[in-house]
Amino acid sequence: MPVIVIVSETGSEGPDIANRVARRLGLSMLDHSNVLDRLAQHGFSLPECPTPQALAGAAQENNWRQHEIGKIISAEIMFLARKNSMLIHSPYAPHLLAGISHIPRIRVRAPVTQRARNFSAANGCSEAEALQEINRKDRQTDWILETCFRIDSPNRAENFDLVADTGWLSAQDWAEQILDLVQDPDFFPNATSIAKLCALASHLTSPQINENRGSDPCQTSTPG
Repeated sequence: MPVIVIVSETGSEGPDIANRVARRLGLSMLDHSNVLDRLAQHGFSLPECPTPQALAGAAQENNWRQHEIGKIISAEIMFLARKNSMLIHSPYAPHLLAGISHIPRIRVRAPVTQRARNFSAANGCSEAEALQEINRKDRQTDWILETCFRIDSPNRAENFDLVADTGWLSAQDWAEQILDLVQDPDFFPNATSIAKLCALASHLTSPQINENRGSDPCQTSTPG
């Protein structure tokens, strides 16, 4: 079974799609919240920066912190990806695993008005409040991609094998489309792709994380 990578905009129903796909394929899932939990265990948290100006200031003042955050995220994702039976739902994974064959990279998006409606309904807040939170989360993700991984323009279509827009097709229908894609024989792991993952994981793993290699470094959820 391949590694599958999904990145989704807040409010785009990406987690629903990821859970549906993981359940149907019997895959464990590494969610973005697991990565954040692991960062917290190392004493780091993503910045709660309210404005682009504050983000720019944080980028200049915290170079060491950014490097450490990037190193931990990279190590966690790489270690789990090389198992080749995992669905990873994280905004960073498509870029960390770029260039490795047999890993479908999928982006889930939606019009911002729909994202606000979905977020409002799920969290019991107004659509205006939902939009503020969506903008904050988008800025936070962009900050990490740019300052920790030196990735700009992360949403270019060429970065993904599929862009699923839930504005014109439901999450359930997109899950079926993704299942068809990832079961294509071209996406199944071969010896070359597994070797690349192992080499890259070893290269990016920090010494502190290597000390605990007897067990998974990240708590993951297994679909029931």
